[in-house]
Amino acid sequence: MRIKQMKNQEEGEKEQMKQSKIDERGFCKGKMKRLDEQGVTLVALVVTIIIMLILAGIALNIALGDNGLIRMAKKATEKYKEAQDNEEESLNTVVDKLEDPNLRLNIKVKINGKVERLTKDNFAKYLGMEVLNFKELGTGIEEVDIANIQLSDKSEKVKVSTKYRLYYIDFDNKFGDGEGTIYLKADCTANTYKLTLDDTEADNIKVKIKQFNPCLYSKGIITPNKDNDNMKAVTWLLNENNWKDIKTNLKDGVAKKLNYIVGAPSLEMMMDSYNTHYGLKGERPVLGDIEVGRERKKLFYKYENDAKGYLVGPATAAEYSNDFTASYTVQSDDKIDSMYYPNDNKNYWLASPAAYFSDLQYRVYLVHSTKGGIVYHNYAVDGRSGFCPLASLKPSFELELEGNIE
Repeated sequence: MRIKQMKNQEEGEKEQMKQSKIDERGFCKGKMKRLDEQGVTLVALVVTIIIMLILAGIALNIALGDNGLIRMAKKATEKYKEAQDNEEESLNTVVDKLEDPNLRLNIKVKINGKVERLTKDNFAKYLGMEVLNFKELGTGIEEVDIANIQLSDKSEKVKVSTKYRLYYIDFDNKFGDGEGTIYLKADCTANTYKLTLDDTEADNIKVKIKQFNPCLYSKGIITPNKDNDNMKAVTWLLNENNWKDIKTNLKDGVAKKLNYIVGAPSLEMMMDSYNTHYGLKGERPVLGDIEVGRERKKLFYKYENDAKGYLVGPATAAEYSNDFTASYTVQSDDKIDSMYYPNDNKNYWLASPAAYFSDLQYRVYLVHSTKGGIVYHNYAVDGRSGFCPLASLKPSFELELEGNIE
């Protein structure tokens, strides 16, 4: 029994030693494994750090480089601010153009090879200058068919000048064709014609009575009776259908800029042009004759609620009732010739009714060449005067003028 126990004890010790060796080998293997694992972790850490440093460098370059995010953000901010400033400037420019017709309309004139901008403040000095790029001048006279003209010889045609001058620029749209409309007037000829009567309604879009005589048709003023012969004569002069055949021999590109042509300027436009050209302002001047070299007088028109047309001046209140201007009212000017006065042996109709009788029309004629003045005189519509057609042009028409700026 004892021997068996000792044998079992010996076997147990052997087993214990065997297990101890196994455990020792396992411990060594585990220790080696931990050392291996620690080595891998360190390498991974180093690699990670290197990668992070590379990424950090890339990130810094992206952020701080010449084309980096910070610079790009700064440039974007500057561009945005610049865009805002440009937008604000553009808006201000638009507002300025809306408020200032000189900027909005951009009316240009070419004179002596130099291009200038015409404004409300400077266009007066260009009035009366010959327009070179409107009509083919030819011999200076053209024969045209005028609708319903009463001629003694039915085969005859109306003779009018091909020379047109800058007559007025309507910056205030007083005459209804739009702000900045350009008006040109033909010079006078020695031919005389009596007026035709036209029954076309004044509200017809082709008839310019209300446009060219706005004060006569203004609120509170009784519209002159269309049955009056003077109003029928005005209708005929200002009915563009009657003058459509005069739109011939226009220079290239003019037709696209042309609104229409009618037979004559109105009294209001004539006076506005004259007063503007010579810078005449203020109250009605003291009545007096005007001789060459003497001071010019401002021209005035007047109307009454019961008047059939215009009373004109300068004159005293009593003299207004004479319905024609005082003698030698308009001083002549060789530089503009028939712009405002027709010269010897010439006279021309104005498209406005006189107030004295229902069959009287205004015309302009030279009173005395040595005195240098003209009169607006009421004259029977069956009397004879010349035609100075008036052309209405868009503001985009670039004028070419001949003349000298003083």
